[in-house]
Amino acid sequence: MTEVDTASHDTYGARRAHAELTLGHGITVGHGCVELLMRAAGVKGLPGNKRARPQHQTPTASDLVDRKFTRDEPNKLWVTDITEHRTP
Repeated sequence: MTEVDTASHDTYGARRAHAELTLGHGITVGHGCVELLMRAAGVKGLPGNKRARPQHQTPTASDLVDRKFTRDEPNKLWVTDITEHRTP
């Protein structure tokens, strides 16, 4: 662990150290184990830059039922659960 930290000039965090161990050195290790070992060795990476997520200007559907999910008579209101639909 300290070899990876020294080679990275003390810049790698747990994610990059995990990637370096698994991809670069072929060592199979869990991400949580890397975090634990780094914490035990007192190794910390540099704070990364937080990238802003793009704000999409996609129009959304209007609320046609005004959040009233009860019906007065049969076949007047049909709703669906969007968790049923698979998204890519």
